[in-house]
Amino acid sequence: MKRLISGIILVLAVVLTGWFFTRQFSESDRIFYTQITTSGQQQRIQAARSSTGTPYIYHQVGYDAAGKQKFLKLYSHENKPLQRNSYLKIHWQHGKIQSWQSIARWQVPAKALTQLQLVQE
Repeated sequence: MKRLISGIILVLAVVLTGWFFTRQFSESDRIFYTQITTSGQQQRIQAARSSTGTPYIYHQVGYDAAGKQKFLKLYSHENKPLQRNSYLKIHWQHGKIQSWQSIARWQVPAKALTQLQLVQE
């Protein structure tokens, strides 16, 4: 009887641990795709050591390779606006954008591209 209970507890612990880690990695480390369709909003930011910057802020809808939607807030680099109609690949990790890069249209997965085109219509 003790072996049966120990076996059930062990199986339950393995299943719950696997579920936990699968959920952690699927929610915390994802790639999203978006297309810049606006000019962005220029915002003055007080940074460290009294330097100031005026990056452009974009509130975008992004889609992963499966076509699932995510609302994203990203900043331009070097205080320059992003090029309109450009596509971006966004690395999302631990609840925030870690990095992004400009990519060609053909590099966007089909389901994400379909969703981006539906938004524009």
